[in-house]
Amino acid sequence: MNLIDDTWIPVRRHSGIRALIAPGQIAESDDPVIAIDSGRPDFDDALFQFLIGLLQTLWAPTDELDWADRLDPPAVERLRERFATVADAFGLDGDGPRFMQDFDARLGPAENDIDSLLIEAPGGQTKRNNADHFIKGGLVGGICPACAAQALLTLNTNAPAGGAGIRTSLRGGGPLTTLLRFDPQARRDGQPVMLWHDLWLNVLTRQRFFGHWHGADDARAWFPWLSPTRTSEKNEQITAADAHPAVAFWATPRRIRLDWSSTTAGHCDLCGAESERLVQRYASRPRGANYTTWLHPLSPYYRLKATSTEWLPQHPQPGGIGYRHWPELLFGDEASTRRPAAVIVEKTDRVLGEVDPQRWNTGLPLLLWAGGYDMDNMKARCWYEARMPVFTSGKPEVRKELRHLSTQFVEAAGLVRACLGSAVRAAWFARPADAKGDFGFLDRAFWDATETPFFRLVQTLSGIDLTRDASDALRLQARESWLQTLRTTARHLFDLWADSGGFDARKPERLAAARDQLGGQLNGPKLRTVLGLPVPLNEKDRKPARRARKESST
Repeated sequence: MNLIDDTWIPVRRHSGIRALIAPGQIAESDDPVIAIDSGRPDFDDALFQFLIGLLQTLWAPTDELDWADRLDPPAVERLRERFATVADAFGLDGDGPRFMQDFDARLGPAENDIDSLLIEAPGGQTKRNNADHFIKGGLVGGICPACAAQALLTLNTNAPAGGAGIRTSLRGGGPLTTLLRFDPQARRDGQPVMLWHDLWLNVLTRQRFFGHWHGADDARAWFPWLSPTRTSEKNEQITAADAHPAVAFWATPRRIRLDWSSTTAGHCDLCGAESERLVQRYASRPRGANYTTWLHPLSPYYRLKATSTEWLPQHPQPGGIGYRHWPELLFGDEASTRRPAAVIVEKTDRVLGEVDPQRWNTGLPLLLWAGGYDMDNMKARCWYEARMPVFTSGKPEVRKELRHLSTQFVEAAGLVRACLGSAVRAAWFARPADAKGDFGFLDRAFWDATETPFFRLVQTLSGIDLTRDASDALRLQARESWLQTLRTTARHLFDLWADSGGFDARKPERLAAARDQLGGQLNGPKLRTVLGLPVPLNEKDRKPARRARKESST
């Protein structure tokens, strides 16, 4: 099977038909492909990056104008011809190099069950201890070549820790990926937004991607599996300075060889398709390539303090992805400790300004698609993803002010969320500080309830010139409006949850004291200060939370 020539990528066409395509078919205009549709969000994410990687490596635009000119897909045959130049590097089986598999054909015996390629699969010790309660082991015994390719790609893209010498992905275990997509109504000609358009939106110009690389620039430099494996037997590292930039998309931290000698016929345990060759096992070896100090173009990064030189990739955390992450994913932070993905910066900064407004409705927001695994070392806790609108401006000073305002809104929301949680616990428990249990449902309810008002407010602000004095009143009005939203939501959720405990937990006097506590915090000076709102003189010395606690103990 060859991943350039053969059909293996599951997609959905405009008509609703699901099909498998070869990479070159993303440019087809007859019943065009509009989305990747594998049935697994981690596979979809990895396949999206795979196709971006092909375009970035083989089809990168020279500058912003060239990028805008090529927003319309090329002729299918032209794209296929370009991809065909690297087809020899994309064989999944057979003699010679294999896609994302170890260069050493005698890697060792195929001792690993194929389900171990899946990041969420329970490990050997978990299965031996019969602790695989939620995701059972042994349910995936054989997978078709298409799913094997997708699983192999997804593992190398997101590779978590796996024990001594088992290397993580180029961005660490379970990296956060941020991608841009067009609004479905963005085209003015009434035609659908194609998968091609969404992919192309995430391709950088040559200068931005390749930078000042002066080393080898051919398939052997791009695809690590074409050369003897650069191992880490002695803790050797591969940095961005000594490898081609394209390796960011094609890194192979895991030493793996799929076993094609003992396949069987049947139905794939992942997609259900009938296949004459179901892969059941694979060989592996530890201490593969150890990638460090890379800046992947599709991931946001952070550093521990503004003076640090090392940028670390961000990873999803418990609680999911939402608008509280939106300012830093899109703009970074004012302390210069957070930086958005390079593709976010380039497209929102200047490149989209070259798009023909007669053919594209540039007034519609783009969509920010953020996703990744929340990993606890080698255990996958959850796959998180979110799609959020992108409101930007071509003026740096306006983006700076929008970042400042949205960051204030998020900080204020975080403060109110904490006050709400504290008040609900105070209503439920006589000793709330000693309360046990997971109260994450309160956080999720609060963030979900305030997400739509947040984006509605940010959209309004993005439509005005925030650098003019005339916008001062509108900014003040926006802050007051957000303050009222937070107050209303917090009170509503408190009333919803505080009186919902067990009968023994319902103490009217404790509930009343907790509600007073919350009210004092919502009307206190701290929240207004966080939002940059003036604090009335008679409010500055008040300590409502402490007073409420004192009253509740009497």
